[in-house]
This record gives sequence, C-alpha cells and structure tokens, in this order.
Amino acid sequence: MSGANGYGSAEPAWSFDGNTIAFASDRDGPTDLYAITVANGAVARLTTVGQAGEPAWLPDGRVVFTQYVTGGTFALRWVDPADTAHVHAIPTGPGSAEHAAATP
Repeated sequence: MSGANGYGSAEPAWSFDGNTIAFASDRDGPTDLYAITVANGAVARLTTVGQAGEPAWLPDGRVVFTQYVTGGTFALRWVDPADTAHVHAIPTGPGSAEHAAATP
C-alpha cells in the first residue's frame, strides 16, 4: 500500500520501552525495515537485505524479522539497531539453508 509520499509503510511494531516503532517500507526501493523515534520523528534504516518484513522487538533491543528468499520460502533474521551492518540468520532446523548443518 503506497502512502502520500509514493511509498508504503506497514507492519508497525513498538519497542518494549515505547520509544521506537520498527516497520517495513519500500521507501528506498525493495522492502526493508526502518525504525522511527517517536519523540522526534527521526527515521533510521535497519536493513538493506530486501524483502524484509514482520518486525518484532526482543527485550534486549534487537529486532527479529522475516525475509522472503528464493524458492518461495521465508527465513528468520535478526538485526541490532546499533549495528545495522550485520543481519544475522536464525537457524530454523536441519535441512534449512540457514541451519549450520545444511550442506551447500
């Protein structure tokens, strides 16, 4: 759904402290995650992986999300808003591409 600015924002998730909202948006091209600081409206990009959505905050401040990957599947990922250069895979079981035991 596109907004008045020509891009869409969806799937809001409030941080545990209530100061920040993570959300999915296509404002810079492919859908990625962003965070808006409620007090001042500052927006920061959390991911640059594309096809990211469904953010959820962990109590320690990290954000868990899903990413659409090739083959019509989704993968679980997490990112620390203080270190957005590193997106981490969450292993989901044997046979999945993200699992340490998976073979190439």
